[in-house]
Amino acid sequence: MAIQLYFSNRLEQLAEKLAESVYSDRGNSDIFRQPVIIVPNANLIKWLQLFFAKTRLIAMNIAFCYLEDGMRKLIQELDPAQEKPETADKKLSQIILLYILQHSESDMPSLFHQYLRKDRADYAGRVWQLSDRLAALFQEYEFNRPEMIRGWLAGKVGLGSEMEACQQKLYLRINELTERLSRHTGKSFFSLRAYSERLCAKIKAGSAALGCGTPGSAAPQCGKAVHLFSFSRLSVFYLELIQMLGAYYEISVYALNPCQELWEDIRTPGEKKWIERKKMTSLAVTQAEEEQGELYLNPYHNELLSLWGKAGRDGLRMLCGLTDYDFNALFAEEEADTVLKQIQNDILTLSPEEISGTMPQDRSLQIIACPGIYREVETVYNSILFNLDEDKSRQLTDIAILVQDISAYRPVFDAVFNRKPLCIAYNLVDTDAEIESIYGQAVLKILNLASGRFSRKEVFDLMLNPCFTAKWKTQADEVAVWANWSESLNIFHSFDKQSKKERKYKESLSYTWKQGLRRLRFSRILTADSGDRFRHFQGIIPFGDENTGDARLVGKFCEIINALYRCVGELRRKSLSAEEWKNRFLKSCDGLLEIPDGLKGEQKVRQELIRAFGRLLFYDRLGEDSEKSELEPELIKEFVKSELKAISGGYGDYLTGGVTISALLPMRPVPFEIIYMLGMEEGAFPGKAESSSLDLRLVRRQIGDLSLPEMNRYLFLEMLLSAREKLYISYVSKDLQKDRVMQPCSVVSQLCRYAQQHILPQGEHFEITEIPLKGSSQRYYRNDAVGSYSDVMVNFSPGDRIVSYRENRLWDQVKERALAKDMKPAERFMPEMSVVSPSHTAEAQTETVTLRQLRQFLEDPVNHSSRRHLGLYDGEDAVEEITLDEDEPFFSEFPADWELKIMPIRRWLDAYFSDTSQDILRLYEQAYERMLLESRTPEGAFALSDKKEIAKDVMTRLHTLEPLADRMKSGIKSDCLYRCVFIGSQTDEVIPPANRLPVEQFDPLELTVRTMTSLGETAERKAAIHGQLPWIWKNGGNGWNAMILTGSAKSPNKQPDKYILEPMLFYLSCLSADAGRKWLGDSPISFHIVYKEKIGTWQYHIACAEAKQYMERLVSDYLNQAGSEWLPFHAVMKIIKSRGFTEIKAFRETFLSELESEMAKDRSYPVRLIRPALPGNALNKAADRFQIFLK
Repeated sequence: MAIQLYFSNRLEQLAEKLAESVYSDRGNSDIFRQPVIIVPNANLIKWLQLFFAKTRLIAMNIAFCYLEDGMRKLIQELDPAQEKPETADKKLSQIILLYILQHSESDMPSLFHQYLRKDRADYAGRVWQLSDRLAALFQEYEFNRPEMIRGWLAGKVGLGSEMEACQQKLYLRINELTERLSRHTGKSFFSLRAYSERLCAKIKAGSAALGCGTPGSAAPQCGKAVHLFSFSRLSVFYLELIQMLGAYYEISVYALNPCQELWEDIRTPGEKKWIERKKMTSLAVTQAEEEQGELYLNPYHNELLSLWGKAGRDGLRMLCGLTDYDFNALFAEEEADTVLKQIQNDILTLSPEEISGTMPQDRSLQIIACPGIYREVETVYNSILFNLDEDKSRQLTDIAILVQDISAYRPVFDAVFNRKPLCIAYNLVDTDAEIESIYGQAVLKILNLASGRFSRKEVFDLMLNPCFTAKWKTQADEVAVWANWSESLNIFHSFDKQSKKERKYKESLSYTWKQGLRRLRFSRILTADSGDRFRHFQGIIPFGDENTGDARLVGKFCEIINALYRCVGELRRKSLSAEEWKNRFLKSCDGLLEIPDGLKGEQKVRQELIRAFGRLLFYDRLGEDSEKSELEPELIKEFVKSELKAISGGYGDYLTGGVTISALLPMRPVPFEIIYMLGMEEGAFPGKAESSSLDLRLVRRQIGDLSLPEMNRYLFLEMLLSAREKLYISYVSKDLQKDRVMQPCSVVSQLCRYAQQHILPQGEHFEITEIPLKGSSQRYYRNDAVGSYSDVMVNFSPGDRIVSYRENRLWDQVKERALAKDMKPAERFMPEMSVVSPSHTAEAQTETVTLRQLRQFLEDPVNHSSRRHLGLYDGEDAVEEITLDEDEPFFSEFPADWELKIMPIRRWLDAYFSDTSQDILRLYEQAYERMLLESRTPEGAFALSDKKEIAKDVMTRLHTLEPLADRMKSGIKSDCLYRCVFIGSQTDEVIPPANRLPVEQFDPLELTVRTMTSLGETAERKAAIHGQLPWIWKNGGNGWNAMILTGSAKSPNKQPDKYILEPMLFYLSCLSADAGRKWLGDSPISFHIVYKEKIGTWQYHIACAEAKQYMERLVSDYLNQAGSEWLPFHAVMKIIKSRGFTEIKAFRETFLSELESEMAKDRSYPVRLIRPALPGNALNKAADRFQIFLK
């Protein structure tokens, strides 16, 4: 048997040699015997299958496997034992370490004991992460430090440090528990290292089980062909194992080698072997290099190889040791007709660096500076379209996009590549199930519920998952109704009072799901109260809205919440055995989730989780027979997250589903015609070397040890060599949040410098293309946008093009000159935003307008107009936004505090004028109790403080109000005290049925006004005004009076404030209608606005004609769809202060400048979006709108 070594600078050459070997062997052996091909990852398996199918027409009956599994299978074939040992891999080591770290407190190394500490809140996360890290390190020691492991097993500590002693103790303990596990299960467990050494010892000893004779004949002579493909480096352990297996298998190793001049005199594979050549003995590892732990650099190396090639150079020289530096060269050199190919050839042939180049910069190698990752992906998207259009024979599968951080770029790729119309098909790999899988996300949300507070957000996060909706057959509109119910019912967290008690909250039903569901179900029996009635039934206040009448919807919601709580309750136990966790967890998942049809990949995630819980069962078998092993819920959560992260995910078919998008990972040198490398800015690549004190390899380096930057630099070199026609390298050049310029990473800068010094003509700089911040930039339309060295300044987005035309005032010209077919793609970017004008309808409808709406318009015309005419910020909130609030109030907030102040006073007034006296504090207690039962106020110590403060406020307001109430009684004597007067229908306060005071009602005020449509046309509109005003009385010859209750704590100013607006509009509406005018007569009216400690009184006496004209102007402005002007009441009042409009006319310019200053302070979204204008004559407009309130 023998080991063959093949080197080439092109993966296709190695694959062709592999195919030749595989298919030639089939003709000389059993056709059912599978050739074994060991590869580093699944991506290369797919590429090889496609390569074989393309070059040999068929690819079947080939056993592909990964390195560890492949080597174990080879060893098992040499083992004559009927029952093969089970694999003791990293995951089993981690489970054993988890057991050790939790059950060996007495003899746990002090370093780890100080770090873990069970009393820490993050103990579960720490112990899981530590066990994971140590398991990975122990595996690395077995592969790269076999001599250290042998020393540990012999009781020796090589480095003599405390950390090594701690790790040695844990490693030996793992071996002890592995043997215990073997006894308890009746199965043998061996790591790959232990299994190979055990078998090797038997072979060398010539044991009876394997036969006798020479060492070479101590094991079966399998003779099977084994191929190791595209391993740029192998650990010391694997090299030793391959050397040993070479006696029993025909092993061929195929490695990518960037430079043929490491064996510079070789011309053809048939010439003398490299090891015979005197010059090449320098490649053998010297004693000095072994002692130093570093391979020395050849002073004649190419600069780029010196900078980036350490990982490959070390790996290749170690591979050469397998064959005593005997290898087969398969190098291929191409004509260097582009910058990219010249660099590749320079690396291949070690061209003299002192010679300057003469090749001008071209499009084969382009470096792109982008202002952000979104613009970076947009640039790549448009560049792909350009390249496909430039070469019609080019396929999407010829293009690859490699990114440094796939999780950060994934949502951007989805947003850009899935734009309508879909132009580029793509496949995306290297994500994990924790991010990608909807089933994995649902599983984590169940665990969040189990470990969380059963909060509104946690519940609806799970409800929105497609696996949950598939199980319960829910619709998006149903979930939206349930979310609104939970908000209205003030459900925040915890299922019931017992759940609150367990989390050390006050033991009550407030804010819980149980209270909310009771109120919801109770609405099927009793009608929800309205008005000021404080009744309840055994602490339950029925809740009702327009959807509670749907019994199916209510029942389904209650069923789902109860089922969630039952399933989650099974997972809330403090500690359970691994077997109990498996049964409960999988039962809960099956009870709550169902994978939707068409998502076959999700079944793989589910099966992997089931297998993972099967491995976790070993945890129960690690203790002694009388010892009970249990795991906490937080550890199970960490376990599931870790398993999901280990499950690879993606979208589409790798290499065949369009453009390939993948992470930038080692040992994946798949060739593509065009490669884009994204995210290559400073700090992101090549990364930082690890400095953890846990890693003992950092104490003393050995040959083959590689840091993350060294591996990534060689990875960059591999990608450089894998591009066949073009290589695009992009980086984010601006941090827009911090307003700073970012530089490309070191390897990109080194590549630029090399091209500038050795490829381009002397004195010529390598140009980097700067991408503009906006896709509508004029730079895309310059004649030199696509030049001799750059073709990325292209943009095929119709939306960006239209924006550019509009920004440069060219859109009208474009529409005039463009053909109808050219305008068709632009239609979707120009939706009809105008509102249909009533003048264009068959019959103009009457608009219903309330006095409250007019008051809101006066207070803030832009915000209210955007709500009414455009529907902005006026729709229902999304479920995700509704569920964000998951904490109960710590004090009464608006409107709850306003109701607590006003409702008791209203009831006191009703009783006062009905001659049935009521204690205001008792009324307040009833109001507070009702709100507590509705979960609208705080509880516990917060409630005591909140209740006390508001009670003081109520008493102060009552003392302020009482003198006015006494004066109001004069209206009773003359039958002129009205509880409320309505214009049209009810719009505000509900008058209680027990009221004994008269109520007056008039028809709505009908107005016909001329206003503007959204098209800028004048139209006639009809409006019906509705409103109401409570507590109106007539006091002899002094005219009419009205009392307005407010929740304001401030004192009245000389000028009226916003509380005068709605009462005054009611007065003006009455004067504008015949019935109201007749009822009011010619008497003035005084508005008594009740503040906390004082009452502000303003008297008005307005002419009927003036009142009607004002209402017509105001309604006309209110209905104007052409645009609203920024003229809010508070800003105008702030400017005029006490001077009034008469005096301020002398300061017309000052008024306008101050108004502009106030507008600049308005940061509300509608103002920032609409950018309203100030009125042309701001002072006159302000006087016309607000002066009437100051008379």
